[in-house]
Parts: sequence; structure tokens; C-alpha cells
Amino acid sequence: MSAFLKKRKRMSRKPGPRSLKLSRRRRAGRILAPKQKPPLKPSDLRKRRQLKKRNSLLIKIAIIVFLALCLLLSLWIVLRAEGMRIQRIDVRNKGVLAAEDIEEHIVEAMSANGTALFPGNNTLFIPITEIESSLKETFLRIGEVNILRKGFSELIVVVEERSPELIYCEYSDVSEGEHYSGDCYFADQSGMVYSTAPYIPRSEFKIIFFSAIPPEEIIGETPLESDELSGLTTLVETLEAEEIGVTSIHLVDQETLEIETGETYSLLVAVKDDYTDDLERFFSALKADIFDEEMSLENVYEFELRFGRKVFYRYNESGGDTE
Repeated sequence: MSAFLKKRKRMSRKPGPRSLKLSRRRRAGRILAPKQKPPLKPSDLRKRRQLKKRNSLLIKIAIIVFLALCLLLSLWIVLRAEGMRIQRIDVRNKGVLAAEDIEEHIVEAMSANGTALFPGNNTLFIPITEIESSLKETFLRIGEVNILRKGFSELIVVVEERSPELIYCEYSDVSEGEHYSGDCYFADQSGMVYSTAPYIPRSEFKIIFFSAIPPEEIIGETPLESDELSGLTTLVETLEAEEIGVTSIHLVDQETLEIETGETYSLLVAVKDDYTDDLERFFSALKADIFDEEMSLENVYEFELRFGRKVFYRYNESGGDTE
């Protein structure tokens, strides 16, 4: 038992880890205190806060850029998909213009509108209004055009062509007989000259003959305005109601019209005049006592209605022309 106690006593004298550590510090001559960081200056604190804000801002910007790139990539994939591109163009036109020509023009217009990223025939980026205007400028026959989307892959193009109301011809190209031939051009009710008229049934139109302006220079122009044409239509209808047929109308210049009738005489009127008053004076002159056996109406070849309330006429006497 004594041996066990002696052994235990020896074991209790063995220094533990703490006592060994302290002994080493003592052997170093002093006990070392734990190190402490020096207090931060106010300027250092501001720098830390600024750096933290900058890093936070950079992270937010990086996230936004990443999301934007993902959105653009998704949009690019969607817009270039076949289902979002025009695959068919349905041209509905009852006129003479070929549907193939209209379709080709629209395809070219869409191609010109395309970019490297997005195709021009994408249904969301087609400039409908610009294409409609381009069609009317290119094809003068088109009076109205409407382009409609049908789903995401089809366009419906509804075309309404101009209706011919008048024909402009060169005066020198009048031919006798049932038809006119030569350089003639159609004009619609607005007065715009829009197309050539190679074969003219004489019974269908009132003809305006040009002598001063070559017809090829009036394509797309409006020599007579719509209100002037309206007055001209009234004049013709009034004459024909009095059984005075109109065979042709000659635009002498920009201010004067010559109405050629089926009688022996023609009428000179101003373009911008009140034809109602002109015709009242003309009909009164036809009933005047001045026309008798000595000076018959058959001798008159022209009535002048351009000078106010007076009516002048020219007639043949002894082979000469007299006013």
C-alpha cells in the first residue's frame, strides 16, 4: 500500500500543461499579454463604409447586366423563331396590278428594314405605315391600301386601285372613228394622272386633250384639281341635258378649256369659273333674235364665255372669220 501511495505522490508532482506553459513564460522573464488591435481613425471608418457601398453597387450592376443579357438573348431567340416571322403574304386586289409585284415590293421593304440581330420580316417590327406609303408611291394605280396582320406569320394586303374618271391625251393624237389611240393617260376623280391608257373606247369617257404639256410629264401630277373636275362634270351634264353633246374637252392652257360639241361650234370657258352662270348666258344667247336666216347659228364656230356677263361668238362670213 505504501508503494502505491509513493507512486501516486510522484505522479501528482508532475507538472501539467498549464504549469509548463507558465514556466516557459517565467523563463522568458515576463508574462506576455494578448495582442489588441489599435482603434480605427474616423477617416478609416469612412473609407471602409465607402468601399462597402462601392462593392455593393458593383454587385448590383453586375446582376442587372447579367439579367439584361439574358433577356436580350431570350428575345433574340424568340424573334428569330420561324413562328414569329412572316411566311405568307395574301394580296387581295380586284384591279390590274399583279399580286406578285406587290408581294415582291413588300418583301424588299421588309428586308431593307432588317438588322443584324433581328430579321426585317419579324411580325413585331414590320413598319406597316411606311410600307403602305411606299406602295402608293411606287404603284400610282393604288388609291388605298391596308396591310393587316393575321396571327404571327401572315400579312393580308387589301388594295383598292384608282378608278378612271378622265383621260388626258395629246391633241395631235386624236384619231377619227370609234376609238382614240396614241399617248393617252387615265386620271381618277381627284384629277391625278396615274396610268397609261393604250386603248380608249370613245363612248366611255370625256376626253381632255393636251397640246402644251407632253403627257409623259404629267404622270403623278394633278393638272386639274378635284373641285375643277367637279365643276367640269356639272358643265358636261348640263349641256347634255339640253341635248348638246360633248365630244371632247381641250385644255388649251392652265386657265382655259375648250369644250368641243357635236354641233358646229365649241365653247371657251375659264378653268376656275362658275359654269352655272356661263351656261345661263350661253343658253340665252342661243335664243337671241340675232340668229336668223342671214346669220344662222350654223355659221358660228365658237362661243367665248370667259369675259364676265357678256357672251362673244365667232362666225364664218364669206369664207372669213369674224367676231
